[in-house]
Amino acid sequence: MVVTTKDFIFYQYLPLIKDDVIFIPLAKIHEVEKMKHGLLQNILNYGNIKIMVEGSNVPYIFTYVKHPAKLLQLIQELGKKNHN
Repeated sequence: MVVTTKDFIFYQYLPLIKDDVIFIPLAKIHEVEKMKHGLLQNILNYGNIKIMVEGSNVPYIFTYVKHPAKLLQLIQELGKKNHN
């Protein structure tokens, strides 16, 4: 997962099984939520990030994200800069 000044880029790769790359422009992100459920996720500080994009009713859900609160804050700050 990479966050640039203009894009949120998520990639998953497993040889011969999965090769996914998702580019989401930060200016198109409408809503971001973090979800941490359970004792283990809170102790190890990982969780899920849900991103709603303008013009879509289906959210992108990214699972097992390290430090989801920091990622949420970064996306919100960069998103505000791109909307101005």
